[in-house]
Amino acid sequence: MIDSNIYKNSVQLHEIDNLGHMNVQYYLKHCIDSCILNFKINNLISNHSNIEELFFLEKVTIRYLNEQRLGAPFSINFYISKIENDKILILQEMENLETKKISSTFILSFKI
Repeated sequence: MIDSNIYKNSVQLHEIDNLGHMNVQYYLKHCIDSCILNFKINNLISNHSNIEELFFLEKVTIRYLNEQRLGAPFSINFYISKIENDKILILQEMENLETKKISSTFILSFKI
């Protein structure tokens, strides 16, 4: 299993909904950004290629545990859990750096 914990960011004003929580689309955006960064670091894609050129995002499962609010710093823990002939399975956890709680988990299946 390959793991990394390098993607860090915070909830920005344009990412929140009318209840003050991060909008669902931005959870997924940060999740994909973390994948791209970690794929490049682990030499699964080059710095000059796009993730879409080599991989097809087949399935995403998101579980929300604790809502992220405006200004909350977070990190995304990245794990390659399985590599098959035509598929890579990724597990990611978004952790709120203030509360030290996992705010969401992601399971992604990329077809090669």
